[in-house]
Amino acid sequence: MIRFILFFAVLFLIDLYTFQAIKTLVKQRFWLVLYACITVAIIIFIVYRMNQFDRRIGQTQQTLFTMGVFVLFYVPKLFLILPLIFEDVFRAFSAIVNLFTKNSESFIPERRKFVSQIALGIAAVPFLSIIYGIYPKILMVLPSRTFQIFIVEVLIIQRKLPTLLI
Repeated sequence: MIRFILFFAVLFLIDLYTFQAIKTLVKQRFWLVLYACITVAIIIFIVYRMNQFDRRIGQTQQTLFTMGVFVLFYVPKLFLILPLIFEDVFRAFSAIVNLFTKNSESFIPERRKFVSQIALGIAAVPFLSIIYGIYPKILMVLPSRTFQIFIVEVLIIQRKLPTLLI
């Protein structure tokens, strides 16, 4: 039981850090609430699927899907928090300097928008890589002709492919 509490405490800290990065970039409350709701829904989904796991049966399609969702959402968050931790160390040193020099600035400097943007860019690389790794499994399920028609329709909707080609 303690392992699960510790595991979810670490997940909570990771989510708290990522929320701080999102909050630095997005000022509209709607998007912050949407991000928080999606995160809570993912955690609830993972907890539900972990409780449904039966060791006698072993890994099933649902178990693998749950692990894929977990990896898809939490590995990029780990890459996201690394630059933020380095920035927080810098901010702590700045706060100590401001404390002893009695600077007119605020005691602790604000989080920089640029660092949050860089962190999100860094986190996008593993996110897209994981999606690319999961993507061939989706291609095996769909018939190839149906998938090609779907891609062409998406390109037409996005106006990247002229309708005269079809």
